[in-house]
Amino acid sequence: MKILFVSAGKKDGKPGNVVLNQADALIKHGTHVIFFITKGSGVFGYLKSILPLIQEIKRQNPEVVHAHYSLSGFIAGIATRKPVVVSLMGSEMSSPIVIKWIIRFFYSFLWDKVIVKTPEMRTRLKLAGAEVIPNGVDIERFHPMDKILARESLGYSIDEKKILFLADPKRSEKNYSLAKKSVDLLNGQAKLNVIYNIPPDMVCWHINSSDVVLLTSFWEGSPNIIKEAMACNAKIVSTDVGDVKQNILDLQGCYIASFE
Repeated sequence: MKILFVSAGKKDGKPGNVVLNQADALIKHGTHVIFFITKGSGVFGYLKSILPLIQEIKRQNPEVVHAHYSLSGFIAGIATRKPVVVSLMGSEMSSPIVIKWIIRFFYSFLWDKVIVKTPEMRTRLKLAGAEVIPNGVDIERFHPMDKILARESLGYSIDEKKILFLADPKRSEKNYSLAKKSVDLLNGQAKLNVIYNIPPDMVCWHINSSDVVLLTSFWEGSPNIIKEAMACNAKIVSTDVGDVKQNILDLQGCYIASFE
């Protein structure tokens, strides 16, 4: 089977790690995955991508088009009558009401299947027939490692307390200010290690080198970093977003915190 993935890309023009991870999992099972990366940013950037997407679909002739996030789903629904699968990743819950209306329209008339990450997403977006399929974790890639070995490999001090914030601080939904203010209260007893835009294979090393993995987001769907940290047997402190509480409930060393 040939599947065309449609998504926005990173600054280097490649798909984001979440999209790449999904593609890798399908490729391991013999699926042929090709990528279409939208050009530009904002609504007009996506609109400019419709014609190139139509041309790419004609050229590649995939059996299924799988779009990630709502804006990619909109242009996929417009560009083709081939089966369109759309994965809504969580950001849609904080979208303006007009975007939510458009999502419901496409869900009803132009998308063949919609995937959401949590039952809460399905309820809040009013997509009763959507499939709840959280992103999985590759436990061959994410596994416990010796902390000293991980730190030495990354060039970190062995003795320093490290708290990992694995997200771009400029992304407002990640709520970096809460992370920084919280760690500042420790008066230098621990260092906030801010890591982002790294190769997927390095994420496991950074998780295992840390004393705590911190998630302070205002909202999430089913955040990969939490499940990756769990696979590494790491300690976790997180705000109550997405399915985090469900995943770490009653686990030793894992805590749900307020937004204070």
